[in-house]
Amino acid sequence: MSEPVKRRRVLVVDDEALLRSAIRRNLQASCDVFLAATPEEALGILTTQECDVVISDVSIPPSMMHGPEFLRQVQALYPNVIRLIMSGNDGEEAQEAVTAGVAEAFLAKPLNLDELEALLARVRARLASS
Repeated sequence: MSEPVKRRRVLVVDDEALLRSAIRRNLQASCDVFLAATPEEALGILTTQECDVVISDVSIPPSMMHGPEFLRQVQALYPNVIRLIMSGNDGEEAQEAVTAGVAEAFLAKPLNLDELEALLARVRARLASS
């Protein structure tokens, strides 16, 4: 008998409640989705929930912490977590985060939810092989 497929556990960090909800609706059939409005809230979730993937916006007001800084902390504390960064305004800062190795991929807003699903499917394959 084969083992059940492990559901991906995804944490989404964005100040836009509608975007967080849309991502949850789109992913909930295949993932356990956790939502945070700020990096500080997300770090709290990560202390109690093991996540495979963290998706963070670049700019997350009213937090003083930018997405790349938050993802650096995630990288240091949880090195096996896959980190993705998204932005609707500052693709340059997001691309710099990918180039620096802080994030593994950049997602442009408005998000193409099919593209997000495809990216997470690749993540699932990577998790299964590790």
